[in-house]
Formats: sequence, structure tokens, C-alpha cells
Amino acid sequence: MAFPFLTVFMIFIIILAVKLRQSYARMDQADKEFWRRERIANSTPAKDISKLHYLTIPLDKFPFGFSSDPEII
Repeated sequence: MAFPFLTVFMIFIIILAVKLRQSYARMDQADKEFWRRERIANSTPAKDISKLHYLTIPLDKFPFGFSSDPEII
């Protein structure tokens, strides 16, 4: 009676080990793919950003003086 249980248990352990190995292989492949993409992204040349147009907001548009409380001011 112990042999069928032992056989089923051993088959379960073997299946579990195979699935874990496959899972580790997929994680390793995903990790390698991530670092490959990261290496490609880090090797792109830097662009000149000196001619970018920045948003400028005039100071008269800010709500200065909206309160007379000295603690808020």
C-alpha cells in the first residue's frame, strides 16, 4: 500500500523539479533580454538639447497677494 503512494509522490517531485527548472530558465532568459535591451539603450548617442523650447510663464500670472494673512504670505 505504501508503494503506490511513494510512486505518485516521486512522480510529483519529478514533475515539480522539471517545472521549476523551466521556470528558472524562462526567468534567466527574460533577465538576459532585459540587460541586452538596457545595453542597447545605454549605447545610444546623446542628442543636443540646447535648442529645446521651454515653457515660460510670466510672473504676473501667479496668484501673489491672494491672502492678507501674514503667515500665508
